[in-house]
Amino acid sequence: MPRFSVIIPVYNRGQFVKKAIDSILAQTNSDFELIIVDDGSTDDTVDVIKSYGEKVKLIRQPNQGPEVARNTGAAIAKGEYFAFLDSDDLMLPWALETYERVITSQDHPAIILSNLKFFDESHPIDIEGLKDNKIKIVKYENFLSKDRTLRTSVSIIVVNRVVFNDVHGFRNSSPTTYYYDDLDFILRVGMARPAVLILSPAVIAYRVHQSNIIHNIEFNYRGIKSIIQAEKKGSYPGGPSLRFKRYAFIGGPAYFSCKKALSHGYPLFSIRILIAGFFMILAGVIRQVSLRMHDRIQPVTLNSN
Repeated sequence: MPRFSVIIPVYNRGQFVKKAIDSILAQTNSDFELIIVDDGSTDDTVDVIKSYGEKVKLIRQPNQGPEVARNTGAAIAKGEYFAFLDSDDLMLPWALETYERVITSQDHPAIILSNLKFFDESHPIDIEGLKDNKIKIVKYENFLSKDRTLRTSVSIIVVNRVVFNDVHGFRNSSPTTYYYDDLDFILRVGMARPAVLILSPAVIAYRVHQSNIIHNIEFNYRGIKSIIQAEKKGSYPGGPSLRFKRYAFIGGPAYFSCKKALSHGYPLFSIRILIAGFFMILAGVIRQVSLRMHDRIQPVTLNSN
């Protein structure tokens, strides 16, 4: 059994997926399998993947969206931990080695989350400049206990396979309803314990480009609306005692979506988000003020091997 199963869903990303694959194959930790699920691509994506031969396990399916694709990959994965990567992002060379150090030193946490380094074609990644032999982490009872802000992305998620199976993986959404898949999944594993946040070094490079889903105002509106509705229906664990923490976590993205919709000329979307998520946005503000008034859990530094 490998320690890690790296799972990449891909749809029409022939121009990006090669670099994503190369970033995995360049890992300093080789105890992994690489699974790529092609979600019905119509460009040269499959040819690019096939060129890697047996280094990659390729699964093909009709277009069903990235959440279904990740679940498809997880169904055949053999790793103890699942590490997800979007097909336009990169895993920095020391990522799996860093995860391994966290796993062994922190008694096999349920979930590991990390920070992101943003880049685009005009500002390429300076890999050597990001390398740091010291690993700085914060360990929490569970994810909802975190006392630091976090920019979410599925690419930052590493989860124990047992925990993944306990929540039945990602939603079986569609290509038009998967938005805010990272937020939904993190909320559903939010009570898993313990949770570790990697503060440094950066381990994931997030590619900024025009087809990022974050630029689509309508899709973002649909996504945050679905999260707000799911919370109001009681879809996330923790019960009433942790409602405020869930509200505060959702409030940040809700505020971001509200502000982005307004600035891009979609006032109706902004008003709808504000009405539906008002108390969540308010909880987010209160949470941020409270965190600034209290000491945060101090980070622990792990010296890399």
